[in-house]
Amino acid sequence: MRRSPMPKRAAAMARGKAMTRRIVKAKRATVTAAERNARKVVKARSNGLCEVCGRAEGANMHHRKNRSQGGPWTPENILHLCGSGTTGCHGSITENVRVARERGWSILSTQDPAEVPVFLAGLGFVFLLSDGTTTAQESAA
Repeated sequence: MRRSPMPKRAAAMARGKAMTRRIVKAKRATVTAAERNARKVVKARSNGLCEVCGRAEGANMHHRKNRSQGGPWTPENILHLCGSGTTGCHGSITENVRVARERGWSILSTQDPAEVPVFLAGLGFVFLLSDGTTTAQESAA
């Protein structure tokens, strides 16, 4: 009786999956205490809703100053946003840089997130504070 090749193939697939898991685990970015804290504080500030539209569930954390530009994991630099596709606020911010800069959702690498006001749904222009609260922008008299 001839044996089926399936057991060999199944064993090879199992080895492949195990190898993939090891590689992914080794290359996975380490989540720092600062990132964990910022995520917790920002989720509390947003009440689970997108901070730009105020309607959809917040699903992504957005760096106002990009991580590639030295943007830190701090509550002043992070916004809780809905979807990253073309219909979500995260995707819209990425695609509409001029509007994002005007509203403080994206800032220049030379700017300090704590010193640039941001437009949040239901609040208008505010400054984001490190404790997860906001303070109103002073109007020019």
